[in-house]
Amino acid sequence: MSAVGKSITSIAEIYPFIVQGATEKSQLLVVFDMDLTLTMPPLPALLYLAKPAYRTKVQRILSPLTDTDRVKVLTLGLQISQHQLIEEVTPSIIESIQALQIKSIVLTASLSGQFNNATPLELQRFQKLKELGIVLQNISLQEKIILTDLPFYDENYPAYYNGILCVRGEPRTNIKGPTLVSFLHHIHFYPKQIIMVDDKREHLAYVQQSLAELEPTIEFTGFEYTGAYKHIPPVINEESFLSYWEGLIKQVLDS
Repeated sequence: MSAVGKSITSIAEIYPFIVQGATEKSQLLVVFDMDLTLTMPPLPALLYLAKPAYRTKVQRILSPLTDTDRVKVLTLGLQISQHQLIEEVTPSIIESIQALQIKSIVLTASLSGQFNNATPLELQRFQKLKELGIVLQNISLQEKIILTDLPFYDENYPAYYNGILCVRGEPRTNIKGPTLVSFLHHIHFYPKQIIMVDDKREHLAYVQQSLAELEPTIEFTGFEYTGAYKHIPPVINEESFLSYWEGLIKQVLDS
Protein backbone atom coordinates (compact mmCIF):
# COMPACT_ATOMS: atom_id res chain seq x y z
CA MET A 1 0.00 0.00 0.00
CA SER A 2 1.35 3.43 -0.92
CA ALA A 3 0.41 6.98 -0.03
CA VAL A 4 1.56 10.29 -1.46
CA GLY A 5 0.94 13.82 -0.34
CA LYS A 6 0.58 13.69 3.43
CA SER A 7 1.50 17.24 4.42
CA ILE A 8 3.81 17.94 7.36
CA THR A 9 5.24 21.19 8.69
CA SER A 10 8.10 19.64 10.71
CA ILE A 11 10.63 16.92 9.95
CA ALA A 12 10.02 15.65 13.50
CA GLU A 13 6.58 14.43 12.40
CA ILE A 14 8.07 11.53 10.46
CA TYR A 15 9.98 10.05 13.40
CA PRO A 16 6.99 8.47 15.24
CA PHE A 17 5.73 7.16 11.91
CA ILE A 18 9.10 5.48 11.29
CA VAL A 19 9.36 4.01 14.78
CA GLN A 20 5.79 2.70 14.83
CA GLY A 21 5.25 1.92 11.16
CA ALA A 22 8.51 0.39 9.99
CA THR A 23 8.02 -3.26 9.11
CA GLU A 24 11.70 -4.24 9.07
CA LYS A 25 14.19 -1.48 9.84
CA SER A 26 16.90 -3.19 7.78
CA GLN A 27 14.55 -3.11 4.79
CA LEU A 28 13.56 0.56 5.15
CA LEU A 29 15.02 3.51 3.25
CA VAL A 30 14.29 7.11 4.26
CA VAL A 31 14.78 9.68 1.49
CA PHE A 32 15.02 13.42 2.12
CA ASP A 33 14.90 16.23 -0.39
CA MET A 34 17.42 18.99 0.44
CA ASP A 35 16.35 22.44 -0.78
CA LEU A 36 13.28 23.80 1.05
CA THR A 37 13.02 20.52 2.98
CA LEU A 38 16.18 20.26 5.07
CA THR A 39 17.77 23.59 4.20
CA MET A 40 16.85 26.96 2.76
CA PRO A 41 18.79 29.95 1.48
CA PRO A 42 18.66 33.09 3.62
CA LEU A 43 18.37 35.26 0.51
CA PRO A 44 14.84 36.58 -0.02
CA ALA A 45 15.49 36.54 -3.78
CA LEU A 46 15.52 32.75 -3.59
CA LEU A 47 12.76 32.34 -1.04
CA TYR A 48 10.40 34.48 -3.05
CA LEU A 49 10.32 31.90 -5.84
CA ALA A 50 7.65 30.29 -3.69
CA LYS A 51 5.36 33.27 -4.34
CA PRO A 52 3.53 33.01 -7.69
CA ALA A 53 3.84 36.71 -8.58
CA TYR A 54 7.62 36.74 -8.12
CA ARG A 55 8.04 33.33 -9.73
CA THR A 56 6.30 34.75 -12.82
CA LYS A 57 8.78 37.66 -12.91
CA VAL A 58 11.72 35.24 -12.87
CA GLN A 59 10.14 33.03 -15.52
CA ARG A 60 9.80 36.12 -17.73
CA ILE A 61 13.51 37.01 -17.59
CA LEU A 62 14.47 33.34 -18.02
CA SER A 63 12.20 32.81 -21.03
CA PRO A 64 14.83 33.73 -23.69
CA LEU A 65 17.17 31.01 -22.36
CA THR A 66 17.30 27.38 -23.42
CA ASP A 67 15.73 24.82 -21.08
CA THR A 68 19.22 23.68 -20.08
CA ASP A 69 20.37 27.18 -19.16
CA ARG A 70 17.15 27.89 -17.25
CA VAL A 71 17.71 24.80 -15.12
CA LYS A 72 21.33 25.85 -14.55
CA VAL A 73 20.30 29.30 -13.35
CA LEU A 74 17.63 28.02 -10.96
CA THR A 75 19.76 25.21 -9.59
CA LEU A 76 22.86 27.34 -9.31
CA GLY A 77 20.90 29.96 -7.41
CA LEU A 78 20.17 27.41 -4.73
CA GLN A 79 23.56 25.74 -4.73
CA ILE A 80 25.99 28.65 -4.65
CA SER A 81 24.09 30.55 -1.99
CA GLN A 82 24.63 30.14 1.72
CA HIS A 83 22.25 27.70 3.36
CA GLN A 84 20.63 27.49 6.75
CA LEU A 85 18.60 24.83 8.47
CA ILE A 86 14.86 25.28 8.20
CA GLU A 87 14.51 23.60 11.59
CA GLU A 88 17.23 23.36 14.23
CA VAL A 89 15.90 19.92 15.22
CA THR A 90 16.57 18.36 11.78
CA PRO A 91 20.15 17.08 12.39
CA SER A 92 19.11 15.30 15.61
CA ILE A 93 16.08 13.72 13.91
CA ILE A 94 18.25 12.33 11.10
CA GLU A 95 20.83 11.15 13.63
CA SER A 96 18.11 9.36 15.62
CA ILE A 97 16.83 7.65 12.47
CA GLN A 98 20.32 6.46 11.57
CA ALA A 99 20.87 5.28 15.15
CA LEU A 100 18.06 2.78 14.52
CA GLN A 101 20.24 1.31 11.73
CA ILE A 102 17.85 2.70 9.12
CA LYS A 103 19.38 3.69 5.81
CA SER A 104 18.90 7.36 4.85
CA ILE A 105 19.89 9.43 1.85
CA VAL A 106 19.34 12.89 0.40
CA LEU A 107 17.83 12.92 -3.11
CA THR A 108 18.18 16.39 -4.59
CA ALA A 109 17.52 17.92 -8.00
CA SER A 110 21.01 19.27 -8.45
CA LEU A 111 23.77 19.94 -10.90
CA SER A 112 26.82 17.75 -10.39
CA GLY A 113 30.39 17.90 -11.58
CA GLN A 114 32.37 21.12 -11.85
CA PHE A 115 30.99 24.55 -12.66
CA ASN A 116 33.37 27.40 -13.51
CA ASN A 117 36.29 25.18 -12.35
CA ALA A 118 35.04 25.18 -8.76
CA THR A 119 34.77 22.22 -6.36
CA PRO A 120 32.37 19.57 -7.77
CA LEU A 121 28.84 20.57 -6.87
CA GLU A 122 27.96 17.24 -5.25
CA LEU A 123 30.91 17.73 -2.87
CA GLN A 124 29.74 21.29 -2.16
CA ARG A 125 26.30 19.95 -1.25
CA PHE A 126 27.85 17.37 1.09
CA GLN A 127 30.00 20.01 2.76
CA LYS A 128 27.06 22.38 3.25
CA LEU A 129 25.03 19.70 5.00
CA LYS A 130 28.00 18.73 7.15
CA GLU A 131 28.55 22.35 8.20
CA LEU A 132 24.92 22.44 9.32
CA GLY A 133 25.32 19.27 11.39
CA ILE A 134 23.70 16.81 8.97
CA VAL A 135 26.07 13.90 8.43
CA LEU A 136 24.63 11.02 6.43
CA GLN A 137 26.08 7.55 6.79
CA ASN A 138 27.28 6.22 3.46
CA ILE A 139 24.96 3.34 2.52
CA SER A 140 27.18 2.27 -0.39
CA LEU A 141 30.53 0.51 -0.39
CA GLN A 142 31.71 3.30 -2.69
CA GLU A 143 32.11 6.93 -1.68
CA LYS A 144 31.05 8.11 -5.13
CA ILE A 145 28.98 6.50 -7.87
CA ILE A 146 28.41 7.92 -11.36
CA LEU A 147 25.11 6.62 -12.75
CA THR A 148 26.18 6.10 -16.36
CA ASP A 149 23.11 4.02 -17.19
CA LEU A 150 21.03 7.23 -17.07
CA PRO A 151 20.97 9.90 -19.79
CA PHE A 152 24.06 12.10 -20.14
CA TYR A 153 22.70 15.56 -19.38
CA ASP A 154 24.53 18.89 -19.55
CA GLU A 155 27.93 17.18 -19.80
CA ASN A 156 27.44 15.03 -16.70
CA TYR A 157 25.60 12.01 -15.35
CA PRO A 158 23.62 11.88 -12.11
CA ALA A 159 25.97 11.17 -9.21
CA TYR A 160 25.94 9.83 -5.66
CA TYR A 161 28.42 11.14 -3.11
CA ASN A 162 28.53 10.04 0.54
CA GLY A 163 24.81 9.89 1.15
CA ILE A 164 23.71 12.54 -1.37
CA LEU A 165 22.15 11.52 -4.67
CA CYS A 166 22.26 14.39 -7.19
CA VAL A 167 19.60 14.21 -9.88
CA ARG A 168 19.93 15.65 -13.38
CA GLY A 169 17.60 15.79 -16.36
CA GLU A 170 15.06 17.71 -18.36
CA PRO A 171 12.81 20.08 -16.41
CA ARG A 172 9.22 19.07 -15.68
CA THR A 173 10.04 15.37 -16.14
CA ASN A 174 10.41 12.42 -13.80
CA ILE A 175 14.08 12.66 -12.91
CA LYS A 176 14.12 11.67 -9.23
CA GLY A 177 12.34 8.34 -9.72
CA PRO A 178 14.65 6.75 -12.33
CA THR A 179 17.73 8.08 -10.51
CA LEU A 180 16.70 6.48 -7.22
CA VAL A 181 15.91 3.19 -8.99
CA SER A 182 19.28 3.24 -10.79
CA PHE A 183 21.09 3.91 -7.50
CA LEU A 184 19.31 1.02 -5.76
CA HIS A 185 20.37 -1.29 -8.59
CA HIS A 186 23.97 -0.07 -8.29
CA ILE A 187 24.20 -0.82 -4.57
CA HIS A 188 22.07 -4.01 -4.82
CA PHE A 189 19.64 -2.84 -2.16
CA TYR A 190 15.93 -3.44 -2.72
CA PRO A 191 14.02 -2.10 0.30
CA LYS A 192 10.55 -3.31 1.19
CA GLN A 193 9.56 0.13 2.46
CA ILE A 194 10.55 3.68 1.41
CA ILE A 195 9.60 6.87 3.20
CA MET A 196 10.30 10.11 1.34
CA VAL A 197 10.04 13.77 2.36
CA ASP A 198 9.95 16.46 -0.35
CA ASP A 199 8.51 19.96 -0.66
CA LYS A 200 7.07 19.12 -4.10
CA ARG A 201 4.12 16.75 -4.29
CA GLU A 202 4.86 15.91 -7.94
CA HIS A 203 8.32 14.61 -7.02
CA LEU A 204 6.73 12.22 -4.54
CA ALA A 205 4.30 11.01 -7.19
CA TYR A 206 7.08 10.52 -9.75
CA VAL A 207 9.19 8.48 -7.33
CA GLN A 208 6.19 6.37 -6.36
CA GLN A 209 5.55 5.67 -10.06
CA SER A 210 9.14 4.58 -10.72
CA LEU A 211 9.27 2.36 -7.62
CA ALA A 212 6.01 0.67 -8.63
CA GLU A 213 7.62 -0.20 -11.96
CA LEU A 214 10.69 -1.56 -10.16
CA GLU A 215 8.77 -3.63 -7.62
CA PRO A 216 5.00 -3.22 -7.08
CA THR A 217 5.21 -4.59 -3.54
CA ILE A 218 7.41 -1.75 -2.23
CA GLU A 219 5.48 0.17 0.41
CA PHE A 220 5.98 3.86 -0.36
CA THR A 221 4.91 6.76 1.86
CA GLY A 222 5.49 10.31 0.66
CA PHE A 223 5.36 13.33 2.95
CA GLU A 224 4.93 16.78 1.42
CA TYR A 225 6.98 19.16 3.57
CA THR A 226 5.59 22.70 3.82
CA GLY A 227 7.61 23.99 6.78
CA ALA A 228 9.91 26.24 4.72
CA TYR A 229 7.13 28.55 3.61
CA LYS A 230 6.57 29.85 7.14
CA HIS A 231 9.97 31.56 6.92
CA ILE A 232 9.46 33.64 3.79
CA PRO A 233 9.87 37.35 4.70
CA PRO A 234 6.81 39.52 4.07
CA VAL A 235 8.57 42.23 2.01
CA ILE A 236 11.31 42.23 -0.63
CA ASN A 237 12.76 44.93 -2.86
CA GLU A 238 11.74 44.02 -6.42
CA GLU A 239 14.80 45.66 -7.99
CA SER A 240 17.16 43.63 -5.76
CA PHE A 241 15.16 40.48 -6.49
CA LEU A 242 15.48 40.83 -10.27
CA SER A 243 19.11 41.98 -10.05
CA TYR A 244 20.06 38.78 -8.23
CA TRP A 245 18.58 36.57 -10.96
CA GLU A 246 20.03 38.67 -13.77
CA GLY A 247 23.45 38.18 -12.17
CA LEU A 248 22.99 34.41 -12.15
CA ILE A 249 21.95 34.45 -15.81
CA LYS A 250 25.16 36.28 -16.66
CA GLN A 251 27.23 33.67 -14.78
CA VAL A 252 25.63 30.82 -16.70
CA LEU A 253 25.93 32.48 -20.10
CA ASP A 254 29.56 33.40 -19.44
CA SER A 255 30.54 29.90 -18.28
